[in-house]
Amino acid sequence: MYPRITYLVASGAMGKDPLDGLAQQKSRANRDYVPADQINKLADLATLDTSSFADVRDRLVAFALCYDCALRIGEAGRLRLDDVRVNEFAEVTLPGNIQKGSGKAAATLRNLFPESKRLFELYLGLRPASAHGALLVSASGKPLLTSGCRKAVKRVGEALGIRTHDGKVPCPHRYRHSLGTLNVGELGMRLTPYYLMRRLRHNDLRITIDVYVTHNPLLDEAQHVAIVNAANGNGHSQEPNLQLRAMASDIRTPEREAMARVRTLGVNWRSLRDYALGEKAAVERNGKVYYSQAFLERLCTEWMTKGEAMRLMGISSTCAYQHRVRNHGIGVLGIGKASLARSADVIRSLR
Repeated sequence: MYPRITYLVASGAMGKDPLDGLAQQKSRANRDYVPADQINKLADLATLDTSSFADVRDRLVAFALCYDCALRIGEAGRLRLDDVRVNEFAEVTLPGNIQKGSGKAAATLRNLFPESKRLFELYLGLRPASAHGALLVSASGKPLLTSGCRKAVKRVGEALGIRTHDGKVPCPHRYRHSLGTLNVGELGMRLTPYYLMRRLRHNDLRITIDVYVTHNPLLDEAQHVAIVNAANGNGHSQEPNLQLRAMASDIRTPEREAMARVRTLGVNWRSLRDYALGEKAAVERNGKVYYSQAFLERLCTEWMTKGEAMRLMGISSTCAYQHRVRNHGIGVLGIGKASLARSADVIRSLR
């Protein structure tokens, strides 16, 4: 109806548009993010008073939890001290009962940025003794709760002069949203949409693609630059197949844990063991098999099942799937009876 009203006004048949002044539908372009140069202010630990418990805690909440781990502020406020472990990485175990939605499994999030691990080390060293088991506490040892976490993020933004794309002081959710906007595809950490889906704990990959790929205002230019560089011989050549060989020092994940991590891919233990040993991504020691963490991480984040790929592409027959694989250059991988497709290739074929 609205185009007809516009015509009537333009032709003089109607004096004034009755809808004039009403809010128009917002553009679907993703503008809800903190630019990279502003995130750099947050990551710059040279501006941090490392002896101040409050300053370290507030930066931890804003950068390590809300941005790097992409936690919702309510999730950050409900973390327990026992949910955090610092070794090679800072590991945050997010129980299913504090995540948004019901029936979610616990998720283990490892830091992507080294500043996060440093912030956890500083915070745990300064955290006052507390009778409460909460991870985030006040200087007196009382739980910070969601409202306190929200205020902590605001204090950091105001102190460092951090602003969103729209010039506002970021609220906690803007940092979570920015992780995906700034680090997908050819941007930042070059994360795959499938990896983002798992880190953001979305229920459907299509949600992740819609927000962070289809309507990402930063991605088109980055993809164009990558294409031009590749055409001019400046791009990085892609390694064939998985190329998941790992350093021996990285091979330490027990088989039981490895199987739990690849469960969604439908790979059975015998097939995983044979494949990983052949790729030198696993070793057998004293009758037990241990796997490379990098191998498992890349397997779970860069590959999806054939069934999931077919669902995303909207096809139901194996013949149509094979045709799409051939015509769009989709990487495939067989591990035993499990048939996998490269997530990035599947997503590229949807455009």
